[in-house]
Amino acid sequence: MTKFFNKDNAFHTIFVAVQLVLLVLILCDLELNKWFCFAVVLLAFIHAVFSAKNKKHGLIFVLAMAFTLISDVFLVLIFQDTNSIVDQSIGMTTFSLAQLSYFVYIYLNSSDKKLKLIHCLVRVGVCVFLIALTLIVLKDNVNYLAIITMFYFANLLLNAIFSFIIRPKNLALAIGFVFFICCDIFVAAIAAEGLFITVSEQSILYWFAHPPINFAWLFYTISQTLISLSIYLKKEN
Repeated sequence: MTKFFNKDNAFHTIFVAVQLVLLVLILCDLELNKWFCFAVVLLAFIHAVFSAKNKKHGLIFVLAMAFTLISDVFLVLIFQDTNSIVDQSIGMTTFSLAQLSYFVYIYLNSSDKKLKLIHCLVRVGVCVFLIALTLIVLKDNVNYLAIITMFYFANLLLNAIFSFIIRPKNLALAIGFVFFICCDIFVAAIAAEGLFITVSEQSILYWFAHPPINFAWLFYTISQTLISLSIYLKKEN
Protein backbone atom coordinates (compact mmCIF):
# COMPACT_ATOMS: atom_id res chain seq x y z
CA MET A 1 0.00 0.00 0.00
CA THR A 2 2.82 2.41 0.87
CA LYS A 3 4.54 1.57 -2.41
CA PHE A 4 1.41 2.50 -4.37
CA PHE A 5 1.33 5.97 -2.83
CA ASN A 6 4.94 6.77 -3.65
CA LYS A 7 5.94 9.98 -5.42
CA ASP A 8 5.99 8.48 -8.94
CA ASN A 9 2.55 6.90 -8.73
CA ALA A 10 1.09 10.08 -7.26
CA PHE A 11 2.48 12.10 -10.20
CA HIS A 12 0.92 9.80 -12.81
CA THR A 13 -2.37 9.53 -10.92
CA ILE A 14 -2.70 13.32 -10.68
CA PHE A 15 -1.92 13.60 -14.40
CA VAL A 16 -4.73 11.18 -15.31
CA ALA A 17 -7.15 12.88 -12.90
CA VAL A 18 -6.49 16.34 -14.36
CA GLN A 19 -6.91 14.98 -17.89
CA LEU A 20 -10.30 13.55 -16.89
CA VAL A 21 -11.38 16.90 -15.45
CA LEU A 22 -10.31 18.66 -18.65
CA LEU A 23 -12.21 16.09 -20.71
CA VAL A 24 -15.40 16.78 -18.75
CA LEU A 25 -14.94 20.52 -19.30
CA ILE A 26 -14.39 19.95 -23.03
CA LEU A 27 -17.53 17.81 -23.35
CA CYS A 28 -19.50 20.54 -21.57
CA ASP A 29 -18.56 22.80 -24.53
CA LEU A 30 -17.79 25.85 -22.41
CA GLU A 31 -16.64 29.24 -23.72
CA LEU A 32 -12.97 28.48 -23.00
CA ASN A 33 -13.21 25.13 -24.79
CA LYS A 34 -10.20 25.53 -27.08
CA TRP A 35 -7.98 26.36 -24.10
CA PHE A 36 -9.15 23.26 -22.24
CA CYS A 37 -8.39 21.26 -25.41
CA PHE A 38 -4.91 22.71 -25.69
CA ALA A 39 -4.29 22.12 -21.97
CA VAL A 40 -4.84 18.38 -22.57
CA VAL A 41 -1.99 18.28 -25.08
CA LEU A 42 0.25 20.59 -23.07
CA LEU A 43 -0.10 18.49 -19.91
CA ALA A 44 0.54 15.29 -21.90
CA PHE A 45 3.76 16.84 -23.18
CA ILE A 46 4.85 18.00 -19.71
CA HIS A 47 4.07 14.56 -18.28
CA ALA A 48 6.12 12.92 -21.05
CA VAL A 49 9.11 15.19 -20.40
CA PHE A 50 9.27 14.15 -16.74
CA SER A 51 8.44 10.48 -17.45
CA ALA A 52 11.02 10.06 -20.21
CA LYS A 53 13.99 10.86 -17.99
CA ASN A 54 16.44 7.94 -17.98
CA LYS A 55 14.18 5.99 -20.35
CA LYS A 56 15.64 4.30 -23.42
CA HIS A 57 14.99 6.46 -26.50
CA GLY A 58 13.05 8.86 -24.29
CA LEU A 59 14.35 11.93 -26.14
CA ILE A 60 12.80 10.74 -29.42
CA PHE A 61 9.51 10.13 -27.62
CA VAL A 62 9.54 13.66 -26.17
CA LEU A 63 10.35 15.04 -29.63
CA ALA A 64 7.21 13.34 -30.99
CA MET A 65 5.12 14.84 -28.19
CA ALA A 66 6.69 18.27 -28.87
CA PHE A 67 5.71 18.11 -32.56
CA THR A 68 2.18 17.16 -31.48
CA LEU A 69 2.08 20.18 -29.17
CA ILE A 70 3.23 22.50 -31.98
CA SER A 71 0.57 21.02 -34.27
CA ASP A 72 -2.17 21.85 -31.81
CA VAL A 73 -0.88 25.40 -31.39
CA PHE A 74 -1.78 25.85 -35.06
CA LEU A 75 -4.84 23.58 -35.33
CA VAL A 76 -6.50 24.17 -31.96
CA LEU A 77 -5.51 27.73 -31.05
CA ILE A 78 -4.69 29.58 -34.28
CA PHE A 79 -6.72 27.85 -37.02
CA GLN A 80 -10.02 28.27 -35.20
CA ASP A 81 -9.60 32.05 -35.46
CA THR A 82 -7.93 32.36 -38.88
CA ASN A 83 -9.45 29.41 -40.77
CA SER A 84 -6.28 29.64 -42.86
CA ILE A 85 -5.13 26.76 -45.05
CA VAL A 86 -1.54 27.83 -44.30
CA ASP A 87 -2.03 27.32 -40.54
CA GLN A 88 -3.76 24.02 -41.23
CA SER A 89 -0.92 22.91 -43.50
CA ILE A 90 1.72 23.81 -40.89
CA GLY A 91 -0.23 21.88 -38.27
CA MET A 92 -0.49 18.77 -40.46
CA THR A 93 3.21 19.00 -41.35
CA THR A 94 4.26 18.99 -37.69
CA PHE A 95 1.73 16.21 -37.02
CA SER A 96 3.50 14.23 -39.75
CA LEU A 97 6.86 14.92 -38.08
CA ALA A 98 5.36 13.66 -34.82
CA GLN A 99 4.30 10.40 -36.47
CA LEU A 100 7.72 10.01 -38.09
CA SER A 101 9.31 10.50 -34.67
CA TYR A 102 7.05 7.79 -33.25
CA PHE A 103 8.11 5.58 -36.17
CA VAL A 104 11.77 6.01 -35.17
CA TYR A 105 10.85 5.31 -31.54
CA ILE A 106 8.95 2.13 -32.46
CA TYR A 107 11.70 1.05 -34.87
CA LEU A 108 14.43 1.43 -32.25
CA ASN A 109 12.37 -0.47 -29.67
CA SER A 110 12.11 -3.48 -31.97
CA SER A 111 14.92 -6.01 -31.58
CA ASP A 112 13.88 -8.12 -34.59
CA LYS A 113 16.05 -7.12 -37.60
CA LYS A 114 13.69 -8.81 -40.08
CA LEU A 115 10.72 -6.95 -38.60
CA LYS A 116 12.64 -3.66 -38.87
CA LEU A 117 13.25 -4.24 -42.60
CA ILE A 118 9.61 -5.19 -43.20
CA HIS A 119 8.52 -2.15 -41.23
CA CYS A 120 10.56 0.23 -43.42
CA LEU A 121 9.49 -1.38 -46.71
CA VAL A 122 5.80 -1.45 -45.77
CA ARG A 123 5.91 2.15 -44.57
CA VAL A 124 7.46 3.43 -47.78
CA GLY A 125 5.03 1.37 -49.90
CA VAL A 126 1.90 2.48 -48.04
CA CYS A 127 2.92 6.15 -48.04
CA VAL A 128 3.68 6.13 -51.77
CA PHE A 129 0.42 4.28 -52.54
CA LEU A 130 -1.80 6.64 -50.54
CA ILE A 131 -0.14 9.77 -51.91
CA ALA A 132 -0.48 8.42 -55.47
CA LEU A 133 -4.13 7.58 -54.78
CA THR A 134 -4.69 11.14 -53.54
CA LEU A 135 -3.15 12.56 -56.73
CA ILE A 136 -5.32 10.31 -58.90
CA VAL A 137 -8.61 10.92 -57.06
CA LEU A 138 -8.31 14.68 -56.54
CA LYS A 139 -6.54 15.39 -59.85
CA ASP A 140 -6.61 19.16 -60.47
CA ASN A 141 -7.97 19.80 -56.95
CA VAL A 142 -4.97 18.28 -55.23
CA ASN A 143 -2.91 20.53 -52.96
CA TYR A 144 -0.16 20.28 -50.36
CA LEU A 145 -2.65 19.96 -47.49
CA ALA A 146 -4.30 16.90 -49.07
CA ILE A 147 -0.94 15.21 -49.69
CA ILE A 148 0.54 15.90 -46.25
CA THR A 149 -2.72 14.78 -44.60
CA MET A 150 -2.59 11.41 -46.36
CA PHE A 151 1.11 11.08 -45.51
CA TYR A 152 0.30 11.81 -41.86
CA PHE A 153 -2.56 9.32 -41.71
CA ALA A 154 -0.50 6.58 -43.41
CA ASN A 155 2.19 6.94 -40.75
CA LEU A 156 -0.34 7.09 -37.90
CA LEU A 157 -2.00 3.89 -39.15
CA LEU A 158 1.32 2.10 -39.49
CA ASN A 159 2.46 3.28 -36.07
CA ALA A 160 -0.68 1.72 -34.60
CA ILE A 161 -0.12 -1.57 -36.45
CA PHE A 162 3.57 -1.95 -35.63
CA SER A 163 3.20 -0.81 -32.03
CA PHE A 164 0.74 -3.69 -31.59
CA ILE A 165 3.29 -6.07 -33.08
CA ILE A 166 5.72 -5.15 -30.27
CA ARG A 167 2.85 -4.70 -27.78
CA PRO A 168 4.41 -6.80 -24.96
CA LYS A 169 6.81 -3.89 -24.50
CA ASN A 170 4.31 -1.06 -24.89
CA LEU A 171 0.61 -1.90 -24.99
CA ALA A 172 -0.43 1.57 -23.81
CA LEU A 173 1.22 3.15 -26.87
CA ALA A 174 -0.57 0.77 -29.23
CA ILE A 175 -3.99 1.44 -27.68
CA GLY A 176 -3.24 5.17 -27.64
CA PHE A 177 -2.71 5.13 -31.42
CA VAL A 178 -6.03 3.31 -31.90
CA PHE A 179 -7.84 6.09 -30.05
CA PHE A 180 -5.84 8.60 -32.13
CA ILE A 181 -7.24 6.99 -35.29
CA CYS A 182 -10.78 7.04 -33.85
CA CYS A 183 -10.37 10.77 -33.25
CA ASP A 184 -9.24 11.34 -36.83
CA ILE A 185 -12.22 9.43 -38.22
CA PHE A 186 -14.56 11.97 -36.64
CA VAL A 187 -12.37 14.91 -37.66
CA ALA A 188 -12.29 13.64 -41.26
CA ALA A 189 -16.06 13.13 -41.33
CA ILE A 190 -16.68 16.66 -40.06
CA ALA A 191 -14.22 18.12 -42.60
CA ALA A 192 -15.52 16.08 -45.55
CA GLU A 193 -19.24 16.59 -44.97
CA GLY A 194 -20.36 19.50 -47.12
CA LEU A 195 -16.89 19.94 -48.65
CA PHE A 196 -16.36 16.66 -50.49
CA ILE A 197 -19.61 14.78 -49.82
CA THR A 198 -23.24 15.58 -49.04
CA VAL A 199 -25.19 13.11 -46.91
CA SER A 200 -28.76 12.91 -45.68
CA GLU A 201 -29.68 13.13 -42.01
CA GLN A 202 -30.64 9.45 -42.11
CA SER A 203 -27.14 8.41 -43.16
CA ILE A 204 -24.63 6.94 -40.71
CA LEU A 205 -22.05 9.34 -42.20
CA TYR A 206 -24.23 12.24 -41.04
CA TRP A 207 -24.00 10.93 -37.47
CA PHE A 208 -20.21 10.90 -37.70
CA ALA A 209 -20.20 14.48 -39.01
CA HIS A 210 -22.71 15.64 -36.38
CA PRO A 211 -22.11 13.47 -33.30
CA PRO A 212 -24.16 14.03 -30.13
CA ILE A 213 -20.99 14.73 -28.12
CA ASN A 214 -17.45 15.76 -29.05
CA PHE A 215 -16.17 12.26 -29.83
CA ALA A 216 -13.09 13.66 -31.57
CA TRP A 217 -11.77 15.22 -28.36
CA LEU A 218 -13.01 12.34 -26.23
CA PHE A 219 -10.81 9.96 -28.23
CA TYR A 220 -7.97 12.46 -28.62
CA THR A 221 -7.77 13.10 -24.88
CA ILE A 222 -7.66 9.37 -24.18
CA SER A 223 -5.04 8.86 -26.88
CA GLN A 224 -2.70 11.61 -25.68
CA THR A 225 -3.05 10.45 -22.07
CA LEU A 226 -2.25 6.83 -22.95
CA ILE A 227 0.60 7.77 -25.28
CA SER A 228 2.16 9.98 -22.62
CA LEU A 229 1.75 7.27 -19.98
CA SER A 230 3.29 4.68 -22.31
CA ILE A 231 6.85 5.96 -21.83
CA TYR A 232 6.46 5.33 -18.08
CA LEU A 233 4.75 1.95 -18.51
CA LYS A 234 7.05 0.61 -21.26
CA LYS A 235 8.87 -2.60 -20.48
CA GLU A 236 12.58 -2.14 -21.09
CA ASN A 237 14.71 -4.76 -22.82
